[in-house]
Amino acid sequence: MFAQNPVPYHMFRRVNPEWYETLARYCPNDDLLRVVRPLLPDTWNIHRGIVWFHASPVDSTYVTQGWKIHVSATPSNCAEIAHYTTTVCVEHQVAFKFAVDRHMVFLMTSKGWDRPGSGKFITIYPSTDQQF
Repeated sequence: MFAQNPVPYHMFRRVNPEWYETLARYCPNDDLLRVVRPLLPDTWNIHRGIVWFHASPVDSTYVTQGWKIHVSATPSNCAEIAHYTTTVCVEHQVAFKFAVDRHMVFLMTSKGWDRPGSGKFITIYPSTDQQF
């Protein structure tokens, strides 16, 4: 049996059309970061993962078992959804992650993305049932 590759092979050619490169070397457009960053208070951290930006209150703790909320979007409405979702998450002090840019949203919602991860634009991580 073949091991499943979590990222389809054509994704490795997004960074360089001639050579396979990981998405860790992808240089995102900062279109979505420009929407989210001004909405985050100074008491929040933001950092980049491979295809995600992670945002969380400085004092937040992640639970090993709990709820996750997935928010879908399209490239045409992702900026508006990022603005609204960030506002709600900041108000309730809930950590979240979002796709690094519109192009990544396009890829994540395309039929070439892996099925378990497809269609997700934002993931919200409530730390308690009440926060959920």
